[in-house]
Amino acid sequence: CSPGGMVPLFGTGLTGQEPQSATSYPLPTKLAGVQVEINGNAVPLVFASTSQINLQCPLLREGSPLEITVVTAEGMLLPPVHSTMLAAAPDLFTLNGTNANGVNQGVILIASTNELAMPKTAGTASRPAQPGENLTIYATGLGETQDIVPLGTPAPSAPHILLKNKITVVIGGMEIDPEL
Repeated sequence: CSPGGMVPLFGTGLTGQEPQSATSYPLPTKLAGVQVEINGNAVPLVFASTSQINLQCPLLREGSPLEITVVTAEGMLLPPVHSTMLAAAPDLFTLNGTNANGVNQGVILIASTNELAMPKTAGTASRPAQPGENLTIYATGLGETQDIVPLGTPAPSAPHILLKNKITVVIGGMEIDPEL
């Protein structure tokens, strides 16, 4: 976990109900009858199924101890997992499956379009990015923000919420400082 980041929990028998995704904001703290608590507090959930739960990490300081507990639909507590809050745990959002080259495809859009920046793929609005084009890269776990965004709610589109950490993007071995 990093403050406000999204993370998956994997296991078996997490719920006996059908998979369920959040459909509104603020994000619910219970989906498919399952609740996740970190240090005794329910956290926002994005998705829950029998084998995976996607959750939002609390806004805690780096180094804070984390006790993560899953409460099943039947009210059973699964054995807790212990961890520590990280300053950042960057990860890209990815599409299900792989791209035409057999690589897990990041959710990277050619800015101001709905086209994925990837090799042209049948049935998908996609094409390779061209030099000079702006890209929108969807990521999580980038660390604390300068302004607090309440858990379970999306950040506003304007003004931009800035990160405390410096972010660098590396494409083809070239470092790029991202723009907002």
